[in-house]
Amino acid sequence: MDTKKSWFWKEIEEGQVHVRDRLQFELKSEFITFPAKEVSVFTEELYIFIPQSLQINRDTYSTEQFYWDQTNSIRYKTPTFTFEELLDPKNEASPLYSRAKMQGEVKLLANIFRSTLRNTVKEITEHPDAKLDGEIKLFDTQVRATFGRFRDLKKEIKEEEKELDLVEEFMQLNVENYVTGLLEFLREQGLKKKQGSDKILTRLILDEKPPPREAEDDILSVASWMNKHFYEALSLKNERVHVQKKHGTWIGMLAAAIAMLVYMVLFVWKASTFGINSIPFVMLAVLFYVLKDRVKEGMKDFYRQNAYRLFPDYSTKITTPEGKRLGTLNESFQFVHSVPEVFSRFKSQDRFVPETIMQYKKEIVITTDTPVELNTVFRFNIHQFLEKAADAIQNRPRLNPETLEIEYKPLPKVYTLTVLLKNTFEGRAEMKKFYIYMTKKGIDHVDYLGSFYTSS
Repeated sequence: MDTKKSWFWKEIEEGQVHVRDRLQFELKSEFITFPAKEVSVFTEELYIFIPQSLQINRDTYSTEQFYWDQTNSIRYKTPTFTFEELLDPKNEASPLYSRAKMQGEVKLLANIFRSTLRNTVKEITEHPDAKLDGEIKLFDTQVRATFGRFRDLKKEIKEEEKELDLVEEFMQLNVENYVTGLLEFLREQGLKKKQGSDKILTRLILDEKPPPREAEDDILSVASWMNKHFYEALSLKNERVHVQKKHGTWIGMLAAAIAMLVYMVLFVWKASTFGINSIPFVMLAVLFYVLKDRVKEGMKDFYRQNAYRLFPDYSTKITTPEGKRLGTLNESFQFVHSVPEVFSRFKSQDRFVPETIMQYKKEIVITTDTPVELNTVFRFNIHQFLEKAADAIQNRPRLNPETLEIEYKPLPKVYTLTVLLKNTFEGRAEMKKFYIYMTKKGIDHVDYLGSFYTSS
């Protein structure tokens, strides 16, 4: 098995672009507002370059289809802790050393533990050097100490016993997932089963094994449910409104009013020239009515084609779980012919391939003077892009230079989506570039090409 494509590596490497599954990728961005600043604006522009051979364009791929394939979410960022900070009794921010804080943040603790565990495991995989034994011993000590402190506090809090039992199972499930992935990685790096680090990790996995389920099929469904359950501590309420539908009635009324005004002006202008019962009068009345109808439809078409300049496609009210208004998220989508000049150094590196460009833009306006740390996630399903794709493996004839026989060699047919991302906040813009390689079967892998900063 290619461990680089396993669940473990998808989770560990999720910082830039995350392959969620065979058909979906997601990008996560984060930003922090400043104290005493009442309005903060974060803008994200995404450009997706699609090979024209896939036949995705404004005629075959609608705005409605894009929003169906796309998932956009915004939530609080998980507070960042190291195990040292989490286990420090003098750290007032740690939920492990405040009963009141623990009771109010049970779900948040579950997220903090997972984030701390994942970040620590990631650091170990990045530096599997001579100090590995010491790092593994410290890691084992800290994880066990966290469970010990949690269980001590759990004995004191009886009113949330069921929820705390669920948190403990969630913690054990994450230990099993991440530590098993770490163990597999280290064994591939040459760690032998009889060595101390291997024994420490295997003992930790077995000692903190989650309670067994009756059926293997329950494991993933339970894990998925737990993720959603504990993410509620970070979630924000969103009320999404289709702006065009919201204003469509008024635009239709305005178009009808202007068209009727044109009709009446023309009618009054020529009504005195011809008799009301004359054929020329009737013909002109019909002509003016048709003209009025065309004016109305033309205005509606103009609005539909240019609405993204006047109004976003969707506007979402962002509120806290307590119902307090936090801000607004606006989204727009369109096909474009080019990208801003700021991306020129990125695109100049690509070989020329006829492409269609999709642009997605979202603007988050936060209206609070209390500092908040937020994560935004853009998830996209590429299933529509694969309908016109050729077979993933194609047998092509090749002449063997040694035997001079014609042989058929299976060759992969790979398509590349180029993704350019621009995040702008407080007058500073960050540009990122990704390649998403896909076949008829779905996403094969992704490459992060790098980033650079500039003033917006």
